[in-house]
Amino acid sequence: MVTLRVAGVEYGGWTAINSIRTGMDAIAGGFTIALTEKWPGAAQRPIHKEDAVELRIGDDTVIKGHVDEVAREISAGTHTIGVTGRDATADLVDCSTMLAPGEWKDRGLADIVREICAPFGIAVEVAPGADPGKAFAGFTLQKGEKSLAAIQRLCAARGILPYSDGRGVLVLGPGQPGRISTRLVEGVNIKAGKAKDSRIGRHRDYTVYSQTNLWGDANANAGTKGTAHDAGIRRYRPTARMADDLADGITAAQQAAWDAKIAKAKAETVEITVQGWRHATGLWRPNRLVPVSAPSLQIEGDRLIASVERTLDEQGGTIARLSLVGPGAFDLLAQKEQGAVTW
Repeated sequence: MVTLRVAGVEYGGWTAINSIRTGMDAIAGGFTIALTEKWPGAAQRPIHKEDAVELRIGDDTVIKGHVDEVAREISAGTHTIGVTGRDATADLVDCSTMLAPGEWKDRGLADIVREICAPFGIAVEVAPGADPGKAFAGFTLQKGEKSLAAIQRLCAARGILPYSDGRGVLVLGPGQPGRISTRLVEGVNIKAGKAKDSRIGRHRDYTVYSQTNLWGDANANAGTKGTAHDAGIRRYRPTARMADDLADGITAAQQAAWDAKIAKAKAETVEITVQGWRHATGLWRPNRLVPVSAPSLQIEGDRLIASVERTLDEQGGTIARLSLVGPGAFDLLAQKEQGAVTW
């Protein structure tokens, strides 16, 4: 059963669930649904933009945030409203950070991110097994910078992925993924599937050059760089950039390896469609390893669930579309990784 609780009032009368999406690749989960505004047994009140909202599937909270948009439609005998909403972390996407003076020295990643999130009332947690690394020698906000952009600059420098946990909390991870025992098997429980192997966005050689030292000698580490190699690309395809933050040889190598991992993950995509929103032991959720056997897609072995999109309609019933990536696509980068990284 799906429950939408808006401003403390529960609503039923579903006509369709166009999308309930959560994922490691998005800072905020979101939903779009259609429901009747008047329903026997439910409290009668309108739904407004910015209302607090919690979407639950059974006893599991999937989205907790605010209503973004309300659309109303009438026809003979019906009165329907469409409601779109996102996790509380969506404010980090939409809004600039206005902290003053917006400068930190010798502060850890989690501490700075918590200060950026505090005005929005968003809690920050470090995922089990995630290591934010050493303190930043210095970090400065850019004028007019979106909150998410600042957080991503911080996280990219430490190989950390920020994402929402569906409860309106920003998680710094990914940490250790869970494991699902239910196997996805072609011809058994895989309703549909598709796979793509692309070179678009991928490079053979990645180089990241460190920034100059903000708090010391500008020439102290100007020549430091880190490199990574994608063995899956045979042709000469180099790319280079400046580090997201002050980087020594270790951090520059971490960022280069992170670039290579993310590019590969985006280029090798798999989508599996299954009937129902649950597996044998719970909801389909991101950051879970699942065994897959789909010979026609040339897939055999564990894959990581990057995102889940859930839909409901009269024709198909409850459907879950699972976006899968390789098990190491969102791994944290080793803190002591140095020099060239090949994977």
